[in-house]
Amino acid sequence: MPKANPQDISIRGDLKRWRKNMGDIESLIASIQRLGQIQPIVIDREMRLVAGGRRLAACLALQFTEMPDILIDYVFADTMDDIMLREIELEENVQRKDFEPSEQVLAVQELHKLKQEIHGVATSDHVKDGWGLKETADIMGVSINKVSRDLRLAKNIEEFPQLAKCKTKNDIENGANAIVNSTNRAIRVEEYKKDSITKDWTKNLYNMNAIEHMKTIGDKTIDILCVDPPFGINLDQIKWGKESNTEKNDLLYKDSPENIIPLYEKIAKESYRFCKDKSHGYVFLAISHFSKFSEAFKKEGWLVSVKPIIWTKNAGNCQCNMPSRWPASGYEAIMYIRRTDSELVRQGLADFISIPPIIPAKKVHPVERPVELLKELLSRVCIPGQTVYDPCAGSFSMVEAALDLQLIPIANDIEEKCYNIGVDRIVNYMRGKND
Repeated sequence: MPKANPQDISIRGDLKRWRKNMGDIESLIASIQRLGQIQPIVIDREMRLVAGGRRLAACLALQFTEMPDILIDYVFADTMDDIMLREIELEENVQRKDFEPSEQVLAVQELHKLKQEIHGVATSDHVKDGWGLKETADIMGVSINKVSRDLRLAKNIEEFPQLAKCKTKNDIENGANAIVNSTNRAIRVEEYKKDSITKDWTKNLYNMNAIEHMKTIGDKTIDILCVDPPFGINLDQIKWGKESNTEKNDLLYKDSPENIIPLYEKIAKESYRFCKDKSHGYVFLAISHFSKFSEAFKKEGWLVSVKPIIWTKNAGNCQCNMPSRWPASGYEAIMYIRRTDSELVRQGLADFISIPPIIPAKKVHPVERPVELLKELLSRVCIPGQTVYDPCAGSFSMVEAALDLQLIPIANDIEEKCYNIGVDRIVNYMRGKND
């Protein structure tokens, strides 16, 4: 292979690939010292660089320091075969900033495989023969851990092609974990159905349309309604459209007012039928809909507190999608309803509750409520042995709270994945109680 003095190679003015940020040149210099120049640069017939800017920069650095006599291997662009062209193209492209994350990690994977086909697979980091993670890291100017992660993400995309649409590498990683978690959970739920004990533990959990499930509840059989429906504030567009592709994002639902307002009205009507004469209820809602939904429940016969109970999340847990324009929201509203003959069990308590929310990394559902919050609400109105019902259970955290208070929970969700979360959650809860 022909060689040239690195200083004899000129840089074309129109060469877009001559990057200002060359990455970790030091690791490439060390690689050239250890293994020699594995890949030639590409030049035209006028000795102008076509590809291989990082290798040229490394050789120039060595020439001015430890290897003044170094010569650089080169090939003319018009003599390259298809494999060498692809190799050079990949090596240049893995650093492109305009690549989508999926394109970039797949390019790293292809480059790594191609190098191993050409040079063989390294058997050890201490052996010069073959190509391994370190060699790919060296030519990219990044760490071995970064290459290892990119190869893992590329494998995730091959296994789950839908992840190619992810906007960040974290999204790909979280999305893959979500799919695996959801699949494993569904398998466990099928196994629970075959076991008489776990089947009994989860007999009051359902996977149905909320309106249809409410029709199955007998008249005057429920002591407490505790329901957290979608809010009807287009939360799917405002919030989740900007979040990571996680298991929670896989549980998106249409949150438009047109879809949700009729659901609240149906809950108001049905709940008055199936709740007992001394029953209570809690309805989570958007503060902007409090007046509208309050009237809907009053219309059916419920007594509604004139003010919502406020759940404060503490200052450090405030959220705002447009922080430059609006204050961050640090609270949520809960509508308290009751029948005429009902009385509070714990009396004189304030209409606000301060409990930290679940941190995002530990949530299994986008709008999961803390068990402690639900226990606080239920304990104000419940007596052990009473029945509590949630037709829109989501994460099924209400069920866990009810079991802690020795209540009989009935819970339903339209999403099969949410149902699986609920079944898995309660089986684990019951196993923990029985250990």
